[in-house]
Amino acid sequence: GPVGTLDISNGTLRLTDSDVAHGITGFAPTGAYGSMGTHHATNGGLDIIGLSDDASGEGLGLLGFIGVTDPTDTVPAIYISGAKKSGTGQAALADAETILQIQNAGTAKVTILGNGNVGIGTTDPSLVNGGSQSGTNLVIKNTGGAGRVAAEGSTIGVLDLVDTGASANQKHFSLQSDGGKFIIY
Repeated sequence: GPVGTLDISNGTLRLTDSDVAHGITGFAPTGAYGSMGTHHATNGGLDIIGLSDDASGEGLGLLGFIGVTDPTDTVPAIYISGAKKSGTGQAALADAETILQIQNAGTAKVTILGNGNVGIGTTDPSLVNGGSQSGTNLVIKNTGGAGRVAAEGSTIGVLDLVDTGASANQKHFSLQSDGGKFIIY
């Protein structure tokens, strides 16, 4: 049967197979199913590219296995860490700096900042991670259409339905739970 090959040239490592013919030759030869190489010719960085030639085949899989049946709860099977230079070592990224971004063909779809804020459909997220932080609200907002859900807490739970269109931020309906009482506004 077909035999895979390993090709290293011009700083790029490619895994190829004669059964693969994806046609995405702007990234790798059509027979390559995997590639690792320089992200930017003068600034460095690493690109890891997976390529599939079939609708039922993922382009790249990232799997992490812990080799025991009862791993330590706080040890992740996969971890991704972002940092910046500090002398000859590393430092945490600042609150507004981007740790991770998921893109769709170059367009940002999910962004995680250094302060833990997560943005879906925005590169400037204000959605706070699921932790317990004082003085913050969890807000999920659709700016492209109708509806907003806001959960506010510490002593009072509130659900607001808000129209941000022509009557900007005018509250139309609110459900509150305060000291065991249920209030509708």
